Amino acid sequence: MADAGHYPAIDVERSVSRVMPAIVSEEHMLMAKAVRQILSICRKNQDLVSIGAYKPGTDQAIDQAFTFKPRLDGYLQQTMKESVPYDMCINMLRSILGG
Repeated sequence: MADAGHYPAIDVERSVSRVMPAIVSEEHMLMAKAVRQILSICRKNQDLVSIGAYKPGTDQAIDQAFTFKPRLDGYLQQTMKESVPYDMCINMLRSILGG
Protein backbone atom coordinates (compact mmCIF):
# COMPACT_ATOMS: atom_id res chain seq x y z
CA MET A 1 0.00 0.00 0.00
CA ALA A 2 2.77 2.42 0.87
CA ASP A 3 4.37 1.82 -2.51
CA ALA A 4 1.14 3.08 -4.08
CA GLY A 5 1.26 6.25 -1.96
CA HIS A 6 -1.38 5.13 0.53
CA TYR A 7 -0.52 6.41 4.02
CA PRO A 8 -0.95 5.17 6.60
CA ALA A 9 -0.27 1.78 4.98
CA ILE A 10 -3.04 -0.10 6.79
CA ASP A 11 -5.28 -2.59 5.00
CA VAL A 12 -8.54 -1.49 6.65
CA GLU A 13 -10.54 -4.29 5.07
CA ARG A 14 -8.38 -6.95 6.70
CA SER A 15 -7.40 -5.14 9.90
CA VAL A 16 -9.57 -5.95 12.90
CA SER A 17 -8.88 -4.72 16.43
CA ARG A 18 -9.68 -6.83 19.47
CA VAL A 19 -9.66 -3.67 21.60
CA MET A 20 -11.91 -1.52 19.40
CA PRO A 21 -15.27 -2.81 20.76
CA ALA A 22 -14.20 -1.82 24.28
CA ILE A 23 -13.14 1.73 23.44
CA VAL A 24 -15.45 3.09 20.73
CA SER A 25 -19.18 3.73 20.44
CA GLU A 26 -21.64 1.35 18.81
CA GLU A 27 -22.07 3.90 16.01
CA HIS A 28 -18.32 3.86 15.38
CA MET A 29 -18.33 0.04 15.27
CA LEU A 30 -21.17 0.06 12.75
CA MET A 31 -19.44 2.65 10.57
CA ALA A 32 -16.20 0.64 10.63
CA LYS A 33 -18.13 -2.47 9.62
CA ALA A 34 -19.78 -0.57 6.77
CA VAL A 35 -16.39 0.68 5.55
CA ARG A 36 -14.93 -2.83 5.58
CA GLN A 37 -17.96 -4.14 3.67
CA ILE A 38 -17.71 -1.38 1.05
CA LEU A 39 -14.00 -1.98 0.55
CA SER A 40 -14.56 -5.74 0.33
CA ILE A 41 -17.29 -5.38 -2.31
CA CYS A 42 -15.08 -3.07 -4.35
CA ARG A 43 -12.07 -5.39 -4.12
CA LYS A 44 -14.12 -8.46 -5.12
CA ASN A 45 -15.66 -6.69 -8.11
CA GLN A 46 -12.81 -4.43 -9.26
CA ASP A 47 -11.80 -6.68 -12.17
CA LEU A 48 -15.37 -6.87 -13.51
CA VAL A 49 -15.74 -3.11 -13.33
CA SER A 50 -12.29 -2.47 -14.84
CA ILE A 51 -12.91 -4.59 -17.93
CA GLY A 52 -16.47 -3.31 -18.36
CA ALA A 53 -18.09 -6.68 -17.57
CA TYR A 54 -20.19 -5.19 -14.77
CA LYS A 55 -23.29 -3.31 -15.90
CA PRO A 56 -24.28 -0.53 -13.46
CA GLY A 57 -27.72 -1.15 -12.01
CA THR A 58 -27.23 -4.91 -11.88
CA ASP A 59 -26.41 -5.00 -8.16
CA GLN A 60 -27.30 -2.14 -5.82
CA ALA A 61 -24.62 -3.07 -3.27
CA ILE A 62 -21.88 -2.93 -5.92
CA ASP A 63 -23.20 0.36 -7.30
CA GLN A 64 -23.29 1.93 -3.84
CA ALA A 65 -19.86 0.59 -2.89
CA PHE A 66 -18.21 2.10 -5.96
CA THR A 67 -20.04 5.38 -5.31
CA PHE A 68 -18.56 5.56 -1.79
CA LYS A 69 -15.08 4.30 -2.74
CA PRO A 70 -13.44 7.56 -3.95
CA ARG A 71 -14.50 9.46 -0.82
CA LEU A 72 -13.43 6.60 1.44
CA ASP A 73 -10.05 6.40 -0.29
CA GLY A 74 -9.56 10.11 0.37
CA TYR A 75 -10.66 9.71 3.98
CA LEU A 76 -8.30 6.79 4.59
CA GLN A 77 -5.21 8.56 3.26
CA GLN A 78 -3.19 11.33 4.80
CA THR A 79 0.26 12.78 4.52
CA MET A 80 2.99 11.64 6.87
CA LYS A 81 2.78 14.96 8.76
CA GLU A 82 -1.02 15.29 8.80
CA SER A 83 -2.95 14.83 12.03
CA VAL A 84 -6.75 14.89 12.32
CA PRO A 85 -8.58 15.05 15.68
CA TYR A 86 -10.65 11.96 16.57
CA ASP A 87 -13.99 13.82 16.66
CA MET A 88 -13.33 15.28 13.23
CA CYS A 89 -12.52 11.81 11.87
CA ILE A 90 -15.82 10.44 13.17
CA ASN A 91 -17.80 13.38 11.76
CA MET A 92 -16.08 13.04 8.38
CA LEU A 93 -16.83 9.31 8.24
CA ARG A 94 -20.44 9.92 9.28
CA SER A 95 -20.75 12.45 6.46
CA ILE A 96 -19.21 10.10 3.88
CA LEU A 97 -21.54 7.25 4.86
CA GLY A 98 -24.56 9.56 4.77
CA GLY A 99 -25.26 9.60 8.50
